Amino acid sequence: MRVDAEFVQGLIAELNELGEHTRVEAKTSSELGKAALETVCAFSNEPNLGGGHLLLGVAKEKNTDLFGKQPYVVVGVPDPEGVSAELANRCATEFNRPIRPRITPVKLPGGVVIHVFVEEARPEDKPIILTRYGSPRGIFRRTSEGDFKGTDEDLAVFYGERGGATYDREIVRGATLDDIDPDAIRMYRKLLEESGRSAEVLAFSDRELLEALGAVQKVDGDLKPTVAGLLLFGTRLALRRDFAMMRADYLRVPGTKWVEDASNRYEALIEIRDPLFRALLRAETAVLDDLPKKFNLPEDSLQRQDILPLPRKVLREAIVNALMHRDYRVHGPTQIIRFADRIEIHNPGYSLKPPNQLGKPGSANRNPTIASVFHDTDLAETKGTGIGTMRRLMENAELAPPMFESERGENRFVAHIPLTHFLSKDDLAWLDGIGEELSAHERVVLVHVRDEGTINNEAVRKMTGLDSLAASTLLRRLCSLPVDLLSKEGGGNATFYRPTARFLASLPDDVTVPGIGGSHTAKGEVESQGSPGKSPMSGGESPMSPGKSSMSGDESPMLPEELRELVERIGGKADDAAMREAIVRLCQWHPISARELAEIVGRRADYLNGRYLRPMVKEGALALTIPDKPRSRFQKYTTP
Repeated sequence: MRVDAEFVQGLIAELNELGEHTRVEAKTSSELGKAALETVCAFSNEPNLGGGHLLLGVAKEKNTDLFGKQPYVVVGVPDPEGVSAELANRCATEFNRPIRPRITPVKLPGGVVIHVFVEEARPEDKPIILTRYGSPRGIFRRTSEGDFKGTDEDLAVFYGERGGATYDREIVRGATLDDIDPDAIRMYRKLLEESGRSAEVLAFSDRELLEALGAVQKVDGDLKPTVAGLLLFGTRLALRRDFAMMRADYLRVPGTKWVEDASNRYEALIEIRDPLFRALLRAETAVLDDLPKKFNLPEDSLQRQDILPLPRKVLREAIVNALMHRDYRVHGPTQIIRFADRIEIHNPGYSLKPPNQLGKPGSANRNPTIASVFHDTDLAETKGTGIGTMRRLMENAELAPPMFESERGENRFVAHIPLTHFLSKDDLAWLDGIGEELSAHERVVLVHVRDEGTINNEAVRKMTGLDSLAASTLLRRLCSLPVDLLSKEGGGNATFYRPTARFLASLPDDVTVPGIGGSHTAKGEVESQGSPGKSPMSGGESPMSPGKSSMSGDESPMLPEELRELVERIGGKADDAAMREAIVRLCQWHPISARELAEIVGRRADYLNGRYLRPMVKEGALALTIPDKPRSRFQKYTTP
């Protein structure tokens, strides 16, 4: 990696495109205190991230609005040699192990920027701990939202990487070998034999086999089942006794959205409480039996062939991932929910792998013992390739790509698997009629914009599996001349893209883009049905930026003075009543996203979601702007 002016300017351009994200952070030289060291710690610790870039002497422009839409600019480091030496010294002395970042001062217009590249620590050296805080408070992890303090679970992850004991290797108190189901062992042997692997293991006795797999451990000369042992091979009685809520539920929901009324929420419910191999096969069968099927009768054959609406391997991989990677410390079920147009799998336990790394080789296992057994039987893909395989199979079947959500704050992971073909004949005819050579990924993006109204970099990454820079390159091409199909709005983390006049002019007359308040004409002009000061994207006031308001949504009023004062009053600490009042007042003024609210009130978006926004929606104090898609990336909050 050659660090020069062009390289650093590229990182600053990336900040202006995406805001601070998983691998890039910017700070002024005055922030060389604990904030910079916490970022160094997070880059060192985050599994499979490969380290990260810290830029000292770069900051948002001072005249930014409350939503951070002004660009990152070079402010410079007054004493680059002194700051570099101080940072190197503190990295060498203030952690449990010396950290040796690569520190490079680079001269740019506006001043000297110090580029700091922090390598990811070796597994045997993790966790890296800021000694002033101790463990686990001195452990920091890196996510797209910034640096987070570690938890006891993070300790388990790092020690698991080092080959130490993980939760699935812990002894289950009070369990004995009588709690192991011989039928479950026979099923494992059959699956292993069919896979053609580990012939040596098949020759072991049942006790030897369980010990070799880590399903039991010796305690005072007796073999005792581990968490993995009971989950993989336990009797139903033992599973109900020790893991009462750890089951897989299959639910069929009428329509395309979750119904709040519990009495009308679902049409079918199957509760599956079995050893994991049997639970996987039962869950897979329950879904497949319930899916609508087409059939084909080949020539010279009297036997019909059923055609499923999605590749069977995609469904299996999704369920395997859920059972293999879920957080078994959380007492709650894995839910497989079939809507009319998709399958959603909700799982306790956020992804230990950064969201932008999902689908790439390399795995971060919460339950390595369980994962190893699934891989040995070929029920799971090669480590770290399952999501990539799902995306490829869905694309080959011409189905919409699967989407994945990982929420650390709520400790959950959701897989969305569409049941609809992504590109119909009408879609292909429309895309071909645009008159541009479009890649497969560009076609995916344009159909999403037509169906949803907007898109951002994160949505592109989730749909295509591209990394941040590749997604940015794709979006820039669609914005640039002569393509001119998308226009860029907002800035930083709030950047999004919406259709241009050319995009709208290409659509058939009977197609309406969500959020566009009028019809599109043959010349590509948007005929707004709103009133002055309204944005055609949202039907409400246009996105916030300093000073002005226009029909295009490029600019709009600043936060009113009384709301500014309200936000200043709540400050760093506020009781629930004051925070709720502020949220309601802000949502009354303008439909607003969780991320925008977080910017204004100085809280994390996941914290606001869990503590205030979702409860307030349930209570009726707030309403969603897209109520039929509560998890839409473009969701905003307003008042009823």
